Amino acid sequence: MRIPIDRKAMKHIDDKWPKKFKDEPWSIILGLEMDGVNPFLNQTSTHTCWPIVIINYNIPPWISTRKEHLMLVVIVLGLKQVKHMDVYLKLVIDELRLLWKGFQMYDISRPINQM
Repeated sequence: MRIPIDRKAMKHIDDKWPKKFKDEPWSIILGLEMDGVNPFLNQTSTHTCWPIVIINYNIPPWISTRKEHLMLVVIVLGLKQVKHMDVYLKLVIDELRLLWKGFQMYDISRPINQM
């Protein structure tokens, strides 16, 4: 896996939403990764397994790619190739859109009337 922190895509995100990520310390930058693997280690097998993983880019790259920090969101099983991956990705994208809109949170250590 490659971490795109210093790449053009991250520069584009920083330019397009400067207040969303740079100025807000609570923002989280997530990446969606997927790759097909052969689950049976047999080259003649017709089955594939497609893990879809979310990676947190707010932590250093050498830590973010460790298995303890990868968030497995979907495993897609199929014969040969999965033809309609967009059906599975729609579930993940819908959840990520809810995160993008944001939601109200509060600090449990302070009374609500002090916020």
